Amino acid sequence: MTTNPNKDYSRDGEIDQLLQLAKALNLDAGDIEKSGSELNFTAIRSKNLLISQRLDSRTLFIQDFRYGSEEGSGVYKGADKDLIKMGKQVFEALDLPVEEAEEWQVLTEQNQEAQIDKNEKVKMGRITSGAKILRVSRRVEGIPIWSSNITLRLSSEGSIVFLQAHWPEVLKATLEEGCRLDYLVRHGWQAPAQEGASPEAVEAGIRHSPPIAFVMDAYPAIRVIYEPWNQRFGRKLTLYFDRHGREIPNVRHVEQLPELESQPRSPKKDHKDC
Repeated sequence: MTTNPNKDYSRDGEIDQLLQLAKALNLDAGDIEKSGSELNFTAIRSKNLLISQRLDSRTLFIQDFRYGSEEGSGVYKGADKDLIKMGKQVFEALDLPVEEAEEWQVLTEQNQEAQIDKNEKVKMGRITSGAKILRVSRRVEGIPIWSSNITLRLSSEGSIVFLQAHWPEVLKATLEEGCRLDYLVRHGWQAPAQEGASPEAVEAGIRHSPPIAFVMDAYPAIRVIYEPWNQRFGRKLTLYFDRHGREIPNVRHVEQLPELESQPRSPKKDHKDC
């Protein structure tokens, strides 16, 4: 891999890249109040927007602080096709292969209010439809990439108020092993026995680290969901195995982003370091 001499690899260039992504998604970040990086994340923050990106994978987060039914931006309740159209714009802006999108699922939140009367009895109100949310799952060459997804929320006017796009590149060798595992499943691979449960669903795919993580692990695996014999134990066991029936290591992750330290933006320079 050679360095692109026409690309600005400076700190200012990194900030400009995030601003260009915002512009491609029709977002006005405004004046940047804070910017910084920590481990494998970089971010910019203005009065209304937080935009952060992983440095080791194709992962982007956008949050509009005005989002919510009681806030200035409202929530989206419009046509599904317009929500999906905005989702496809996300693929284009992030240069993601749209052919890998397996399912464009529009979910509608359900809201219900409750009141407590003078006798401390709870009275439930009627259920109403809330915001619509787009979730996109991923499949590459027929192999599901379980951990990849895009979650998108819009304002009442159709602008992005929340985005989590996590679509890491998959190594060729990892994908090929996923295909071999899929072949094994389709040709009689036997799930390891578990006491008190039977295999309910068996599927080969790829599991990788979640969006909020300081590392990027990726494992081809066979996922087995076990149904308990005793129905009083409602929780189903889900395990991930390699081709030999051994459990694969858990992908590593963390709970939250570190707090970013403020870094003033340096004056614009004509010279660009390579």
